[in-house]
Amino acid sequence: MATIARVTVSPEIFRPLRLHGGRFETPEGGIAGFPVEAIAELARYERLLVKVARELWITEHRGRQRAPKGFDESLRLRLTAIEEGSVQPAFAVAPTRSDQLFDPDNWLDRAQDSIAEALSAVVSREPLPSAFPVAA
Repeated sequence: MATIARVTVSPEIFRPLRLHGGRFETPEGGIAGFPVEAIAELARYERLLVKVARELWITEHRGRQRAPKGFDESLRLRLTAIEEGSVQPAFAVAPTRSDQLFDPDNWLDRAQDSIAEALSAVVSREPLPSAFPVAA
């Protein structure tokens, strides 16, 4: 089973993931790199990240029924590198053209933390954290 860990990052990179275990490890005598089949999983991870960030925002702004215009677009990621070692896809937040009324990095960080806590709970066979958005 692959796991996700937080990695120290440079300011221009959004918290890259470190994927390790199973197919993310280099087989003996094999080729290091990112399994192409996992690309679809990164797209699903981005959708989950955006959904969790949106739900967290709505939870904190109870008077609102939806996030501000452009919220989802401001959180879109760009794959900028695959680092050495355990597979580490590095992401940058895609720039948006609209003025932001919120800090996309803060919501991405919080969403990533929430997802990591939920995944840890699943691996430990514990209930999902109460702060994890039900809609996600």
